[in-house]
Amino acid sequence: MMEDADIALVVALSEEFETIKGAIGLSPYKSEDGIEYFSVSDGATQCKLVAYTTNEMGLVPTVCATDMLLDRINPKWLISIGLSGQLSTDCALGDVVIGTDCDLAFSEARLSVGGIDFAGKPYEVPGLQDFHKTVNLKKYLQGREPDIPLAAQKALDERRLWRKYPHIHSGCICSTDFVVDNPKAKALLLEKNRRYLCTDMESAALVSAARKRKFAGRIAVIRAVSDPADGTKKKIDELAGRNTIRHYAMRNAATLLKHAIIEVAGNAEEQNR
Repeated sequence: MMEDADIALVVALSEEFETIKGAIGLSPYKSEDGIEYFSVSDGATQCKLVAYTTNEMGLVPTVCATDMLLDRINPKWLISIGLSGQLSTDCALGDVVIGTDCDLAFSEARLSVGGIDFAGKPYEVPGLQDFHKTVNLKKYLQGREPDIPLAAQKALDERRLWRKYPHIHSGCICSTDFVVDNPKAKALLLEKNRRYLCTDMESAALVSAARKRKFAGRIAVIRAVSDPADGTKKKIDELAGRNTIRHYAMRNAATLLKHAIIEVAGNAEEQNR
């Protein structure tokens, strides 16, 4: 029997979801077959949220998780949220990207002697466009600076990877089935589409799976930009502290989730739509 919910999250890593739970203050009232159930309330808002963590990165695990969740749950919002690597220089570490398009980058691509002939096209994800315009998210992120050494901030600033306060971007997200962590792979993806903002291993798979099932609810993709996807993550961790920027970026994504979706999905007007 299908169970209704306001929001369903699909998350790849437990590290990501633990940061979300800590940032929003979530505590499950039950857990069943890997699905955690939450009731989110702040007086004016009452929202039922469910979440499934795959504990595995990649397109296939995400498709399987999306199918499993939608076999059990009928959510108003289906959301992919997690970490990502920077592709566009417009994005700094700690920024958050709202996906308006998600591209399975190597879908239907052909390997040739000369390289890769790309094909396919991005999936449109209209779910958060209007909310991004109407909810003043910037005010929630002001003053949200991580506790990292000034030397680290200076080094990142010199590489144009840092800004005092995080920004929120909306645009195209690239999904692959491998970790992008060197300049050549990064350049290859940007050769296909200069509009890419960031890269992950999940979001386009969730959108594709939901579309094939003719999911009638809203879909949203939220990605935290946590590393430059060029092989320098280890050096950045040595400067800033291990996983400090990952947690900082993920908290920023959780802030967007809370104020752009949870508070909206939980109000009476939205529930009656």
